[in-house]
Order: sequence, then structure tokens, then C-alpha cells
Amino acid sequence: MYGQTNREHSDDYCGNSEIPECGDMELWQLRHFVTVARAQSFGKAAVAMDISRFELARAINELEEQIGFQLLYTANNVARLTERGSAFLDAAENLIAHADAVESLAADLPQARGSTVFTVARATEAGVDVARRLLLRFRAAHSDVLLLERPMSTVDCVQALREGSSDMAVVGLPADLDGMISVRRIGAAEFGLAWRADRFTPAVALLLSWIDDFVAGQMQDGHLT
Repeated sequence: MYGQTNREHSDDYCGNSEIPECGDMELWQLRHFVTVARAQSFGKAAVAMDISRFELARAINELEEQIGFQLLYTANNVARLTERGSAFLDAAENLIAHADAVESLAADLPQARGSTVFTVARATEAGVDVARRLLLRFRAAHSDVLLLERPMSTVDCVQALREGSSDMAVVGLPADLDGMISVRRIGAAEFGLAWRADRFTPAVALLLSWIDDFVAGQMQDGHLT
């Protein structure tokens, strides 16, 4: 783990490939790992991703716990790959590239049919699980809309909005927002829907309107049921 010398974990391995089948592993975790591995520095990677070094180290530690072996170790303040970490890096980069290609292809297909396409960055922190169910129900109610979900941390969600790579974001509250980002809390939930104030598109308006109507019918004592 981060901060340790080179010490491989035990063979409590989640699968036979270098990307084990550990159900809760998310693409944003792989992106964090790849950034550290390529920068060879937790500090530089944290700056590049605009997150704290502590948050980044915790994310890598959690990923290592999920997959069952050590990916990185530090030597002379340099983040180095273990033998398994090096093989995992190749597999992680391939998986990210395929995921990005599929997302790009999926975005292009419905545009040719005149359908609405938009991307929602969804925070993975505890307290926003109900948001995923809301997005699934929205998809079921609007077959003419392709909603692309991008799981990541709340910090990365906000960054995706600022960069324009996501139309909306589901973020844990409170979140570090500025005047560039608007947010609407969903009932008394610990999350809200955020968007760039200068990019209030018809797709954003559609999702907000649908969620407002849905939540109004699903509230009991101010809480989602």
C-alpha cells in the first residue's frame, strides 16, 4: 500500500486475470491508479486531479484491498509499481481505453437518430446510492434519451462539470462548489444535482423536471422512499 516498502500482498486474489472480478471496483479508481503510476508521484498526481494527497492515497489503498494485492510502493519519495502492479497497469489502461471508446460510440449512435444524449457524472461516496436508482428509473421512463453515467468521486464530478466533459453531476453534499456551478438538493437527501450555470441545456432541464416530479410523489416526511 501507499507508503509501504515493496511488499506483495498474499495470494488472496479475486480472479485469474490482472483485472479481478471484485464487484465494487469502479473506473474512477482505475483512473486514479493510472495517474499515480504514470506520474510516479502521489503529490503530482493529486495536483493533476485536483484532489488532496490523503484522498488519493486512501483511494489507492481501497483499490488494493478490493483486488487483494499491492500495486504501488514508495522508495526515495517515488511511487513505484510492484510486479503485479505493472501487469495491472497495462490491463487498467486497456480497460479505460475500451470504456472511453464505448462511451464515445454510444454517444454517436443516438445522435444519428435525433435522440437526446447527455452525460451525468455520479459521485460514488456513501449517501448517494439512491441517486443511481433515480437515474435508472429516468432511463426507463425516457427510452428516447441516452444517459451516460460516469462514476467518480465528488471532487472529480465537479471538475468534470467545470471542464464541460459532463452535462450534469450527482454530488454528495456539502460539496466544494463555486459560482460557476449550480446545485439543487434532492429533498432532504445527502446529495444534489449540479450543473454549470452557463450550460443549462434542454437535457438538464428535462432531467431536473422529471426528478422533481418523481421525488414529489415519493416523499414521506421529507425523505425519499
